[in-house]
Amino acid sequence: MPFIPQENRKKIDGDGFRACKTVGDLCYFHYKGMVERWNEEPRWTTAHNIFKDLKEITKHVANSTNNYIIAHELAWQVFFQEYVMPYEQEKKTQNGAI
Repeated sequence: MPFIPQENRKKIDGDGFRACKTVGDLCYFHYKGMVERWNEEPRWTTAHNIFKDLKEITKHVANSTNNYIIAHELAWQVFFQEYVMPYEQEKKTQNGAI
C-alpha cells in the first residue's frame, strides 16, 4: 500500500530507497515516482511507458517474488486504478465507448 504514514514518506523522500523498511514503504517509493511522471504528462503514452519500464526492470531480476518487484507491481495496480482509469473514463465520455 503506498499510502504510508507521513513520517515514513519524509524519510523516503529524503533518503530514497535505502529508507524503505517495509513492503508498504517500497510500494510508496515506486508509486510516488509513477505519480510524478504522470503529473508531468497525463496521457496514455505515459502510462504505457511507466508499465514498460516496470516490465523491463522485472525482466532483469532473477527472483520475480522479490519484495522490490512485488511492491513495484502492486504500486502499478494502485496507480492504474487511481490515475489511469479515471483518465480513460474521461476519454470514453469524450470520444464514445467501443
